[in-house]
Amino acid sequence: MLKEKIAFDRGYRVSKEGVLYNLNGRNYKTQKTKASGFRFFVNIGNKKNITVYLGRLQAYQKFGNQFFEYKGITYLDGSSFNPSFDNISLGKGFERFRFLDIPFNLSKEETALRLGFSVNNDGQILYNGFLKRPAISGLGYQIISFQRVLGRSTLLFVHRLQAYQKFGKKLFNFPLVRHLNGDKLDNSFNNILLGDHAQNYKDIPKNEQITRYKKAAISRSGFSPQERKSFRDSFDGSLDTVSSYARKLNVPQSTMYSIINSKSKYLDNVRIG
Repeated sequence: MLKEKIAFDRGYRVSKEGVLYNLNGRNYKTQKTKASGFRFFVNIGNKKNITVYLGRLQAYQKFGNQFFEYKGITYLDGSSFNPSFDNISLGKGFERFRFLDIPFNLSKEETALRLGFSVNNDGQILYNGFLKRPAISGLGYQIISFQRVLGRSTLLFVHRLQAYQKFGKKLFNFPLVRHLNGDKLDNSFNNILLGDHAQNYKDIPKNEQITRYKKAAISRSGFSPQERKSFRDSFDGSLDTVSSYARKLNVPQSTMYSIINSKSKYLDNVRIG
């Protein structure tokens, strides 16, 4: 049996104003969490308690068994600390678009702000004033998610939200957002600038640039730095052309030309040309 039904069957109720009481007329104290609203505990015997949130109990009272068909509830004003009857809806976030009159054609950044997301000067994510832990994308950036269409989540990079707060719609005139110190997880106000791909690459720490160069060189040529170096060391331009040298070693001419003449030779000495 689900926790909300257990609490309901034991006489616990939430008033239309969002106050917990029991059918015996007694009011109960609730515990305020950091971000998930108010909760209380119900003893189910054998020294065991279950935790029930006021918003979810209110939703069960309001919608009955239909409540269990949804993955979550929505606080229409965005505050999980307001479990009043009129503030509770089913679904995870989608209903707030209608309640807050948010157009679906807005940018993701502006939509997030209207929904109550923000980023403070230290780069921490807030949701309606409370700290929110971000997820990390496969690329190593912090992301948040919200629903713009029922059942479908929208992902937004936190650095883009910080940039939108800082620069407004100028954000959309640039191809990307830069992290000045090269740290993808540092979304603080002073670390965020707008720029292009060349500027963004310069923000990457030198040791990571070297690693990327080497990986790219191996990917392009199919040979390790040591193998490319041996090709260059044994090449004698007075005896062979690059074409004849490539044929001797059974290496494609274009690949050998790149190895002999490109700046990738600097990588073997851990330098960037």
